Amino acid sequence: MTCISKFGTPSKVHPKTTVNELRRTHTLRGAPKLQQPDTPRTESDHSYSRYLRESLATGESLPPVVRPTDIFNVDAETDQVVVPMLADLEDKYERDFYPNTHLNYIGLSGKKCNCIISVLKTPLIESPEVSDVLNLGSTYPALIIDKNGQRTFDIPSFGLPSHEEEKDVGVSIQNFLNERSMKTEFQRINDPDFPTELAKVEKKHPRKIQYFKVAVLYALEGQTDMMEIFKNQPKPNSGFYYFLNSIAEEITLDGWTRYRGDFNPDSKQKSYWTVWHETIEIMFHIAPWMNAEQHRRLIGNDICVLIYYDSPLSSFDPTPLNSLGTVPQVFTVVQPNNNCYRFGSFNRANLKPFLPEAPPRDYIFSISDLKNYLFTKLHNGQAMTWSCPPMNRLFSTPRSGTLEDLAERFLEKSKHEVKKKPTKPKKMDKTTVIVSVVSGRNLVARDSGGTSDPFCVVTAGTSKAKTPIKMKTLNPTWNSELQISLDQTSTSIDVIVYDWDRFSADTYMGECSIPVASIEINKPTWYPLISKTPQIVTGDIQLKFHYKEVKEKRHHGHGTHVV
Repeated sequence: MTCISKFGTPSKVHPKTTVNELRRTHTLRGAPKLQQPDTPRTESDHSYSRYLRESLATGESLPPVVRPTDIFNVDAETDQVVVPMLADLEDKYERDFYPNTHLNYIGLSGKKCNCIISVLKTPLIESPEVSDVLNLGSTYPALIIDKNGQRTFDIPSFGLPSHEEEKDVGVSIQNFLNERSMKTEFQRINDPDFPTELAKVEKKHPRKIQYFKVAVLYALEGQTDMMEIFKNQPKPNSGFYYFLNSIAEEITLDGWTRYRGDFNPDSKQKSYWTVWHETIEIMFHIAPWMNAEQHRRLIGNDICVLIYYDSPLSSFDPTPLNSLGTVPQVFTVVQPNNNCYRFGSFNRANLKPFLPEAPPRDYIFSISDLKNYLFTKLHNGQAMTWSCPPMNRLFSTPRSGTLEDLAERFLEKSKHEVKKKPTKPKKMDKTTVIVSVVSGRNLVARDSGGTSDPFCVVTAGTSKAKTPIKMKTLNPTWNSELQISLDQTSTSIDVIVYDWDRFSADTYMGECSIPVASIEINKPTWYPLISKTPQIVTGDIQLKFHYKEVKEKRHHGHGTHVV
């Protein structure tokens, strides 16, 4: 196995190294010495130390931290521990391309936009000396933007004209892209407004994670039901709370003004919170401190889960966690022993692999090393869920729709143009559209009783109307016709669903945006709700549209309910 030195280089450790020698290796490589918890070591602690030592000495294999299962993908163990690296989620267009002269190309697959490529017009030479020796020439820095995020790459200047020949450079880069793409055809966009609108897409769908929530479970050996796990209550001075105090800060939510992680605004209970990498806030949902309703509403809506498995001589069985539902996707397991820890991880089968990989089963982490390894795994897992179903509806699906709308608005007239549907009235001062809000299904529960009191607010520009409230239901039927005024600047009709509250502000339940150019007349259509906040939303709403033309410039106020 391999340890990481304080300088970031791997150092080999003999596979039969004892646990004490492993701990000395941690101390030598700069890990801080830890104070022992208030509780004395138990017999199981000594048994575990002896078990590890004897196993390593005799070559007997240790049990895995997580037991293999058909329900989840358990991360395969590696033969070394690498320095954990955060997934690159920086948004680069506005920072590196927008301020500089650059070219933009829309990639079309059929009639749909599947990506946008931006290329700096002036090529860069990183090292003229090396370039001259190897005859590499210069490169054009490029950025590809698609539904899943952004990636940078370089376009070599071989065969391309110099940057002074601006017209030829644009055409040559377009030819370069088309020659190397089998299923995508690229078209250059010259509209001077396009860069500003592309920067707005980046702001509307930021990739960088600023905060996230983590459910924390306390599990014991032999527990096969989530209700058993939820009922566990570790002692106040146990290793469980020593671990939490080592990775986060205990807080009281009364008057808390930082990230609340979906706790109710009036909640006064305790929790744990931390700031990691200077800007990323993490709120922990501590299962032993929560009631059954919070287990359902909060932990059931957490993508990331941390299991503190207080059973040193066995493997954790992940099977019970399947009952948490489909929202929890990324699972990590910490197995303690005398302020040192083994680590394992698993995730839903729909997720693609992401780093860091699971360490060797006989690798013992100090708390400082584990904290960074653990948080990196959770952070990268949260990012991966954005591009994999079912959670991609929170990021890649709405981002894809925004990119397609942008392409449709800016494509030049050519054989590759995405043709707009002829349903939008033309040459009119004003148009009235009748929005029939028919029904909703599988909406998120926002009330303590497991239901919501949903209503919809429909807007287009300055025109606005809302449906009646339907009480205590997640599958409301409104059959409400709302009159909305469109003008030449209206590009979309937006619908936001709220949960009505009598004594506090109404609670957000999700939204959808329908481009005016894509409206289908008199055809009931289901639209999935997405979230533009950290809150989890679910469900769809059914809408139907028809137009009512108004040729006079009157009634510029809010939309009205059609009786």
